[in-house]
Amino acid sequence: MLKFTNAVKLTTNWLLQKIDDEFWKVKSQFIWHMDYKNKNYSAIVNEWFTTNFGSIPWPFRWFFDFTKISYILHDYLYSKEAKIKVMEDWEYRFIKPTRLQADKALASALLVEKENKVKIWFIFRGVRLFGKKHFHA
Repeated sequence: MLKFTNAVKLTTNWLLQKIDDEFWKVKSQFIWHMDYKNKNYSAIVNEWFTTNFGSIPWPFRWFFDFTKISYILHDYLYSKEAKIKVMEDWEYRFIKPTRLQADKALASALLVEKENKVKIWFIFRGVRLFGKKHFHA
């Protein structure tokens, strides 16, 4: 499981720009740092990235707080552009995340954002069951 060591939260509106009723554009780059198998990883979400906060169907949005940065991170890790910066042998390189890594990153990020563990379990199971068609490897 990915363990997050540093998190930046989107708590102010100036970091997001509403495009339409479903999509938002990230207005300020953010970096999410992770430790995984004794290596340091960083997901760098650029200011141009567009998100819909996790594709949570409308009937379930009352149960889930879909405005968390975790969903933006997950959308990014599922996107074609996704790359994770990793330090190996004293050099940085970029890798493409797997779908499982992206889903585990979502669960871990939700823990950092103090989401209820029962909700995290449902969210993780939901993305494992229904997320495949949205993942762009």
